[in-house]
Amino acid sequence: MQLILQSFAILFLAASCAFNGSSQDVHFTPTETWSLDVQGKPLKLTAINTGSIQIKQCHLENCKDEDSSFPRRLISILLDSTPAPKRLPILTYLIQHPEGNFLIDTGADPDWNNEKSWECSARSHFAAKRIADVQYQETNSFIQELRDLGVLDALHGIIITHAHFDHTGNLRNLKAQQYIIGKGDIDNHDKIGAVKCKYLEGLPLTEAPFAAPNDQVSDPYAKSLRSTPVYLTKDRSLRYYVSPGHTPGSIVVVQSTSQGDMVFVGDITFSGKDIKADSTVAGMHFNIPQIREAHRALRELQTTQRLVLLPSHDEEISHRMNRFILRK
Repeated sequence: MQLILQSFAILFLAASCAFNGSSQDVHFTPTETWSLDVQGKPLKLTAINTGSIQIKQCHLENCKDEDSSFPRRLISILLDSTPAPKRLPILTYLIQHPEGNFLIDTGADPDWNNEKSWECSARSHFAAKRIADVQYQETNSFIQELRDLGVLDALHGIIITHAHFDHTGNLRNLKAQQYIIGKGDIDNHDKIGAVKCKYLEGLPLTEAPFAAPNDQVSDPYAKSLRSTPVYLTKDRSLRYYVSPGHTPGSIVVVQSTSQGDMVFVGDITFSGKDIKADSTVAGMHFNIPQIREAHRALRELQTTQRLVLLPSHDEEISHRMNRFILRK
């Protein structure tokens, strides 16, 4: 009964603060491809913008004490009426590796505003629309982008960095040999706002558990993230690490190349600027002590590895990648 009353209370609060986003014009970052190489073989990375998202200020920067519970921080986001300064892109990343095509996240939901598509969980749609304002890129749809790139029917793997709605939107529209998602997100889907019935149910998911590395591990990412790598290619250049914090099953994907390492961090950071020890963390992180630890790990890796951080909502991704490739 207490859980039911809490649910109704949250919905009542949400109803009093419907969120329509800001008055900003929506700017969709164009698709961009970079050519790299891995062990002497060509590799391509393509950043595809599937839409944009307007979040609230308390989502971008936590408005509560850091030791407050996630439900309390979520309520503060629902109650907040102040938009964050900018709309953010919703990016997916396509890695065209010599051993296959791998997609990181599946972006904005083309049926975001279609009430019928939310029939399995109308309450989730009600709450989600009061947390963020999503606009899907319709001019050249995500599916069409993949078709134009020649990979729509040739995806080896899809890796979901975490199960929030702006990262799983096209998942049911895609076929791949493997769908990877953190087990922590599946086990806690009802606590983190993942809409399992709409985006995840019925798919042959590979649920990735967290596993701490042994003391003898030499992989610097495993040491810093304190997570055992799972290799996706025989050459071991593409792998992922379960790194809880933003959600219980958040995943960091690393692709090593001759130019350095591309580190796909999902929403562990929005821009790379918010991982400083004295930065205010986002209110939407599920576990703040864990996200602080993840940020510490990324700072440590930036001092020891030649890498570029690639968040899912970074409007400076083109500048970031160009600087990475040109850097000597």
